[in-house]
Amino acid sequence: MEEEPSFEDLPVPIHTNLFTFPNDHSLRLVHEVYKPSAEALKVSRGRTIYSEMFIENEKLGTLADLSIRCLAHNYGPDPLPMITEEPLKEQLHYDSLDVDLPLAKCYHLENERFWKRVVLSKHPDKALSLRSNVNWKQLGISMKYTAMVEECPPEYWQEEEMSELAQKIQEYVVEMYIKRLQSLMERSFEKYYLPRKPQSSDEEDEESVEEVSEASVPTSEEDVPSAAFEDNEMKTESQLQLEQQMEEEKTKRKQVRHLLREEKANARREREERRERRQAKRFAKEQQLENSKKMKKQTQPESLIEISENESDEEKYILDRRNLELYLKYKKDYKYPPEHCDHIDLSFVRHLKNLHTFNIEFLGPILGRNYHHRHLSFSLGDIKRLAQGLSHLALLKVFRLRHSRMDADKLQTLVRGLKGLHQLETVDFGYDNLGEDCASSLYELLEDATSMRNLELESNQLGEEVLMTLGESLQQHYVNGHLEYLGLARNPITEQGLHALVKYILGTSHIKSLNLRGVYNLYENGLICCIARELLLHHKPLEKLDLTGIPININAANELIKALALNQKLLTFECLGCGLDEESQLDIALIMKRNKYLADNSYVGDLTKTDVEVDEWLNRTTNPIFSKVLAERSKLLKCQAECPPEYIPSPQQSPKNSQHIYKLEIYDNMYEQSHTSSQTEIETQTDQGEQFSYRANEFDDKEFLENIHLPGPSNRYFYFKSLREN
Repeated sequence: MEEEPSFEDLPVPIHTNLFTFPNDHSLRLVHEVYKPSAEALKVSRGRTIYSEMFIENEKLGTLADLSIRCLAHNYGPDPLPMITEEPLKEQLHYDSLDVDLPLAKCYHLENERFWKRVVLSKHPDKALSLRSNVNWKQLGISMKYTAMVEECPPEYWQEEEMSELAQKIQEYVVEMYIKRLQSLMERSFEKYYLPRKPQSSDEEDEESVEEVSEASVPTSEEDVPSAAFEDNEMKTESQLQLEQQMEEEKTKRKQVRHLLREEKANARREREERRERRQAKRFAKEQQLENSKKMKKQTQPESLIEISENESDEEKYILDRRNLELYLKYKKDYKYPPEHCDHIDLSFVRHLKNLHTFNIEFLGPILGRNYHHRHLSFSLGDIKRLAQGLSHLALLKVFRLRHSRMDADKLQTLVRGLKGLHQLETVDFGYDNLGEDCASSLYELLEDATSMRNLELESNQLGEEVLMTLGESLQQHYVNGHLEYLGLARNPITEQGLHALVKYILGTSHIKSLNLRGVYNLYENGLICCIARELLLHHKPLEKLDLTGIPININAANELIKALALNQKLLTFECLGCGLDEESQLDIALIMKRNKYLADNSYVGDLTKTDVEVDEWLNRTTNPIFSKVLAERSKLLKCQAECPPEYIPSPQQSPKNSQHIYKLEIYDNMYEQSHTSSQTEIETQTDQGEQFSYRANEFDDKEFLENIHLPGPSNRYFYFKSLREN
């Protein structure tokens, strides 16, 4: 056998950098501490490749880790079988995946850490990681799909692909918040520009005028129904009225026909004048051309083709960049009506069967200085497609359409899509520019409602008619459920409008919370009559009333305080920014504190309870501070009962003979009664000679999980110290 070559005997090449020990004494001491062992030097003596030297950053990991990351980036999100065998490598694989992976490739992944990274990278609330009850996969899939919907322009929307993807992820999407949909590009509106096309000839003008006149007015008497009766019977009064009406219509048609004839004659006269002017211009050009030819005295070649000017040339009427001046003119005159501002097909939501919360806002893309009002407009067709999709969501509970330019037609279309949803609890139309013409739509919304609890209508233009319609629908139709919250903040509500609402809801179980924050056009009479004397005194279900930002003078404040003093059910009364003095605010705060105490202690003021029941309730009732002390004491006793007995070493095992260090702690008299049993148990154990031994390695998985929450013995340090010394 050949001997292995010794690397120590090989000659060192010239100009080779060598590592030698320094002469510094402190460095030599450090080297003695951290120098590699002889076994490590023996293993590394025959190495020729040092792959770890190529890793500049130590956090990159080993070569195996780098290989797993490369596989994760290049071969999809699913780990290979060789990686799934080891949990650490599998987790490294999911940690290496990109958070911007396409949803179609990663929706089936079940790794929670991957979806948590996806959510935290896109969600604005960074404190979400501190919550414990978050379903990261559902939230991550919903955010990814919403981002795809918001970023896709309407011109490139793929209905089939998005519907197919929605069917795949329908079990995971329970919430969706669409805020900024992309609007149509500028070139999509060019087809709506209306150019003025010229009339090519006089004959076309005459034919068009004749067609209009023939289509608009009948030219013969056969078109007019005859009103004369051939028989000689007596005509009734209705027949005479009909005959007179037909005569009037006949005279009107004659007048219209006369006006059309005059317009036709004027048009014919203008055409003749234009023809004469064109002929004169043509004759002048011909004369000028002949004179120029005579002056030049040049003969044209026979092969030259004369191109005559075409008077009916329509290139100058083309609306594109070839005729930029006319293009810009019509572009400036175009007003971008809402019916032309279409978006993507929102009916895709019909595939999300498990969706129970859906929020949408038509705010348009973030433009900054490139703002244009067309980005905030949307068509009636968008609402129709949205209503069509919503009608299939049987589990929908919360629907919010905010910050959108709605009108009566759009609202009516949307309400018809929401009527069949029997689990719908919350509807929000805040900041939607709703006016008085939306009363019938809101009436239809509450007409067949059975589960609605909250209705938000803040920051609109709702007045007396809408409030009257709301109150009437709540009283007459919405009898199977209870509308708990009604939001009317920042609406032009007057005294008459508020009175129209209050008179219908009195005596019903509707509206536990009423939001009138920032309502304008509501003055002293409305506050005294509608709120103080009607709502606070006679509407018993009311628990919360918000009047923030409404100016309240002294008279109205006094009436409100009197009504609040008689109302023991109202728990919250918001009056910030109302101009009340400190004394009035203190009175209101005391009244609210009284009402909360009565709500927490139902026996107070209840005349139906007997003395025996009241005494039993008093025995069960304790002071809140004393209740907290008892609760903390019960926790402490439970912890001490589960705590293992304290270790007391024998004199032979103890490093010191003094036993006072290891004696049991002597509790105060207040703790003696609760710990007598545990002390007697410890004493019996010590008398029998049983010593505490810490056998942590003998625990199985079940015992470890059962005892992991228990605190260990307080003297473990001395226990292990005594074992080391012995």
